[in-house]
Parts: sequence; structure tokens; C-alpha cells
Amino acid sequence: MSSKVAWVILVVSFSLVLAGHKHGHKSAPSRVIAPPSEMTLGMDSVFIKIQKEFADVVASPIVQSKAVAPVNAHFFKVLKEHQPFYSLTRVNAKGVLVNEVIRLVEKPNVKNQNLSKEVWVKRTIKGRKPYAGMIKLEETGRYYLLWAAPTIEKDKKGKEIVSGSIALKIDLWDCFHKIANETETPFLVRLDKLHLYSNKWKDTISYREDALSIPGIKKISLRYPKVITATAPAVATTAPVQAQVASAVDSAKIKATQDSMKAAYAAQIKQKNHKKTVITIAVIAIIVLLLALLFWIVPMVRQRMVMDKIGKDDVI
Repeated sequence: MSSKVAWVILVVSFSLVLAGHKHGHKSAPSRVIAPPSEMTLGMDSVFIKIQKEFADVVASPIVQSKAVAPVNAHFFKVLKEHQPFYSLTRVNAKGVLVNEVIRLVEKPNVKNQNLSKEVWVKRTIKGRKPYAGMIKLEETGRYYLLWAAPTIEKDKKGKEIVSGSIALKIDLWDCFHKIANETETPFLVRLDKLHLYSNKWKDTISYREDALSIPGIKKISLRYPKVITATAPAVATTAPVQAQVASAVDSAKIKATQDSMKAAYAAQIKQKNHKKTVITIAVIAIIVLLLALLFWIVPMVRQRMVMDKIGKDDVI
């Protein structure tokens, strides 16, 4: 096989790989998604409310101050008023830790650690965008949402600058436990395949399962009975909770925070998927190249061996 033929095989194979990859995206069947139930909307509304509460913390004039003690006092107050809040952290414009108040911890003094390499710090200070992610703390064994947002102030010329960033850790177990205390309806929250929280749930229950829209979590869903009895009202099916959802949606400030955090999370997922696609194509291209070279080199080696043998025979 000549070198030209080998290169033709390489080019054609690689083109087929790319065409198949694109076709896979285009020809994927459209999935009909059922509208979320009132149960699911009610669960999502809890986190919409938390977004508003966090936005209020970030925009607080106290937080904008440079003094450490007043900010610590404000953080303590916020954590006391909101049970699911685990900790509040503030860094300055250089990513240096200034304040960190943790629930049930009475020593607010912290060392001036440089956290500039943390993902949430890079995203909020350098990127000037909110961050949404999830972590698991080994010391507690629980999963936490990690939301962060830049603090903005104006310089002497009136130009907006990033003065620092604030991060909030939210105890997911506490969030769902608070909901469980307000309803008799059984439900199960699943984090991918992990049972994250169960409220009177039994495997024999005929259920419906909806995805939850929580910024920072990719695969989290809610299972609840297909038929909810009148004596066991679903979470957020009543008018007051629907009013909370409407109030949250109508508030421009809350909606802006929600949209920005969802966009930040979507950008992270898109970047990860892009990297996976590039790596997959690169591996396939290398395999195709090796096969093409193999088909090219083997005949050449054989031809060389035959020529050497003929040469030896001619000498004799």
C-alpha cells in the first residue's frame, strides 16, 4: 500500500469520525419533558428564596465595609436566622481570606490565607460572575451547596470594581429536613443514584420523579407519590407557597441572581462536556493514525525484505 493510499484512509476515517459525532448531536431524538408538578415547584421555590437571602447578604452595606468585626457580627446574625446556612466566607479583591463564620463555631478569627486559587474565587473575582457548585465536607459527612458572588463597589471615578467575594455553604440535609417538618407527604431526594434525603419514604410507593432545578447540582431529583391524598398535602401546593414562587419570579433582583447562577453552572457543564468531546476525538484520531501507519509500514517492510533477498541472490 502506497503512502498516498494510507493518507487517504486517514483523512476519510477522521472525516467519518467527525461526521458521526455531529450526526449524533443532530439526530438525537427530542425528549418530551413533562411540566414540573406543584410539588417540584414548591421544592425549587425553597432554593429561590435562599438565593434572595444570599443576594441580600452580598448587597448589605455592612459587608461592603472593610472592618472585620462588624462583618463577623452580621454573618453570625444571618447564620442564626437561617438554619440551612452552614458558613459565610469573605475574601478581598486579592483572594485573601478576611472573614469566615461557621455555624456553632464561636471563634471567628481567621488567618490571612490566600484563597485566590480556589475555583469560586477565580470565578467571582477574575471572572466577575457568580459561582455555583457542590462539595462534601469530610468532617460532617454531608453535602453542601457552595454559592459565591462578587462584591461590587465604585472607585473615586465612579467606575465599578470588584472589592472581593462572598461564599455561602448551604447544608442540603437541613434544607430538605425543614421541608419535611412542614408536610406529611412522603418524598425522596436522590443525588444521581444516592438517596440524599428520605421523608417517610417506602419502596412500595408508586411514584413520579422530577428533576430539581438547584444551581450547582447536576443530577438531583425528587420522588413523590403519584396520588397525593388531601390529608397529606404536597410541599408548596397551597396558595401561600405559590404566592412565594410568584413573588420570587416577579422580583427582578431575585430573578437576576437566579439566572446568573444558573448561567454560571451551565457554562461550567458546557466547558466540561467540550473537554470530553475534544479528548474523545483526539483518542480516535490517534488510533486511526496508528492503523493507517500500520497498513503503510507493514507492506514497506515486506517489500524491503524481498528486495534485500533479491539483492543477495544477485550477488551469489
